Amino acid sequence: MFDKMEGMKYAAHVDRKMYMVDNTVKSHADIKKLKKNIGKYMQAMGMKEVPINWLNFQERLQDIGKTKVCIPYNEASRIGTECGISEEAIIVAITYMNDIGKILHSNKDEKLKNTVITNLHTMIQMLTTVITVFPPAIKDMEMKRRWKRLNDEGILEEKVLRYLWQNQDEGNFEIFVEVMRVFRLLFEKKTKEEGNREFLVPCRMKVDNDTSLEVTKDDRQMVSVYLTPKDFLPDAVYHTLVAAFLELTDCDNSQVFRNRSDFSFEGHRVSLGAVKITRENEKPHAIKLEIFCLTIGHYSTSTNATTTLSEPKLEPSICRKVLNYLRNQLKTVCNIYEGSGYNLRVLCDACNPNDHHLIDLEKCLTNDTVQCNRMKSMDTTHIRHCFLSEPVSTPSQAHESVPQLVPTPVPEPVIVPDSELSQTIEPVVSNAGSIEKKVHEGASFDHRSHTSKESAEKEFQTMLLQVSTWCDHHDLLHKLKVLCNDMITDFSDLQNAGSTIELFNVLKRCGHLTVTNFKVLIDAINVTGSNGVLEVNKLLKDTYDEDDNYVNSFSPYRQRLIKFGKALSEDNITTLTHLKGFSKKQRKNQWTMILDLERRRIITEEGLPSFINDLKENGMSVAAEKLEDPI
Repeated sequence: MFDKMEGMKYAAHVDRKMYMVDNTVKSHADIKKLKKNIGKYMQAMGMKEVPINWLNFQERLQDIGKTKVCIPYNEASRIGTECGISEEAIIVAITYMNDIGKILHSNKDEKLKNTVITNLHTMIQMLTTVITVFPPAIKDMEMKRRWKRLNDEGILEEKVLRYLWQNQDEGNFEIFVEVMRVFRLLFEKKTKEEGNREFLVPCRMKVDNDTSLEVTKDDRQMVSVYLTPKDFLPDAVYHTLVAAFLELTDCDNSQVFRNRSDFSFEGHRVSLGAVKITRENEKPHAIKLEIFCLTIGHYSTSTNATTTLSEPKLEPSICRKVLNYLRNQLKTVCNIYEGSGYNLRVLCDACNPNDHHLIDLEKCLTNDTVQCNRMKSMDTTHIRHCFLSEPVSTPSQAHESVPQLVPTPVPEPVIVPDSELSQTIEPVVSNAGSIEKKVHEGASFDHRSHTSKESAEKEFQTMLLQVSTWCDHHDLLHKLKVLCNDMITDFSDLQNAGSTIELFNVLKRCGHLTVTNFKVLIDAINVTGSNGVLEVNKLLKDTYDEDDNYVNSFSPYRQRLIKFGKALSEDNITTLTHLKGFSKKQRKNQWTMILDLERRRIITEEGLPSFINDLKENGMSVAAEKLEDPI
């Protein structure tokens, strides 16, 4: 074991002493040594001390939990104030207790942010009555009949749920339904019986042995991706994804089972299901994502006027949307990450499909061909066509002379694969003037030829890559995060953006950055004073007007925060670090500190006067004045 750890980053933190533990006695010498050494390790790790009033706050909430499962946030806040915790620090203390598993509170969910769940044990008992297979003691015959639907079909009726939770406060019913929805333990269906909602419980769905997904080769109508685990794949991952895809797709036309689910999504069938990988050295269980085109197009031949059905083709924008949604759900809900918890892979097209030989998806997206370990070459044209933003030409396209009458959809904002971030970017100057003209023409650009759109998108994407590379080189990511904080509704998206291109992709998904409107980049240059970036891309430089300093992408409050950050000295940062309860490890620079201050609601637009007074009282008047400057 120790040999395996050699060279690993954590090797220095492993205690190599062996402790003899006798579980028949309460304590002996080796147990005492173990406790003592654990204490030393915790001190060496710099474990931060928790204020006494926080522990008092925690004890008060746990005492309340003995009689109440949950309380309003305002009541919890009042108790925190009584314990001597400042108004600004109460949310930090509650978040801390949530993180260590003492209470449950969510700032992100509208229905849960005003509630603090104080008794997790009772809450778990309530949830397990629904998600476990042990039947509760139901005496009512009508309820037994309704309960049978949950066992047979995975359908939970509201009347059954109220019956199961009848000993709990009626006012808390909707709160715990929302908890189950947030954790993807159930999905609300359209109600047929008034006053009796129906919920689908993914982990209680029935198995359909006739419709299991299989490991098969793709064709032009289908593309498949396999989610393979690093260690093992809990059943809960599949159940969570089923609930998530029901929210994304047309749930009325979906068929869901414990082993396979089919969803209808914009003319495509999206299927999820467990498959068994029999290849040696592969983990045996995986989840297959299969996208199949259902839409039938039409065309007219050049020799006569007859109309013939054409072969359905996958729409790349749909494929990208589904893949990105899958990745986001795995990260935000299942809390597993590509490359560490799982890999996305595709079936090797050059090998026999029965061999179950899988290749990493990222390799296929960055190479025209991929060599498998059997010395065979796999053509990746189909994979890249489905999941890349740029068009991929195939040999067959050169011979296609039949005009398609199927309407071409307007391309959507494109997410760049992570692998493209490391590619060397050459400056693109050709056709810059024409693209600039298209950008300024705005909506009229949508009516140009598909080729022009693809060319514009390509140059637009190149510009973003060049700009992001320059920004990362000059360490501007966190300054840009402060500037764009208001534009991104989900703070986790902002927090998880590890590079500038990832931040740009989030802005694109939110609709703030498009090929026809990238004024947000121009305004960001003006606010941050980063004019040097203009030299890396001709399109951006030609679009930039140095005489036009009017900024409308960012509020005056955001612009003042940037001025404030620039004015902070090292002494100011140190003072704020101690004043607001940060540790040095919690911040990289003033920008990460500002983001944390906003997250903790210590800095808010409405509470700015109070924060400015704090700055002035603690000798930071110069920085405080930047928050009062006119814009």
